[in-house]
Amino acid sequence: MKNSIKTFIIVGKDDVQSEEDIYIIKAKNIDDAIKQYARETHLKNNYLKDTMENRGVNHSFWEQFFTPILNYDENSILMVDSEGDFLTNFNDQELKEKFKENIEKYCGGNKSYARDLIDFYYKEDKTFEELSKELVDYILLTEKLKDRDYIIIKEWN
Repeated sequence: MKNSIKTFIIVGKDDVQSEEDIYIIKAKNIDDAIKQYARETHLKNNYLKDTMENRGVNHSFWEQFFTPILNYDENSILMVDSEGDFLTNFNDQELKEKFKENIEKYCGGNKSYARDLIDFYYKEDKTFEELSKELVDYILLTEKLKDRDYIIIKEWN
């Protein structure tokens, strides 16, 4: 029975407020279950869509690409100069290049995904719905795997 479907119960360790926060997923394996869980949680709360369309440096999907290149104080507060510009050790061109490099690393060598994400960021009129399903699935899975320690997955027989 190579292709047998299994049942997985998945919950976020800190997110169980009601029955709606418990996911019962039918999948071939744990990896497929996590993929489905990522899609379902996204559909439920639209967090990824909202933070990607925000295009802000703080508290958005994009923050992870800026964090390594901007300067923070000891309280992890983003530092700005007297004119409100972010403090960094890079000029504007270098900042853009580092930002692109961080996106390319995130995309794990998939140049098409990196190109689409960079294009999406700089073209503020683009919407989340214009991203390919494959890229969205990649992002959803990548983000969930970062939080893998915060979810409980149990195969249910």
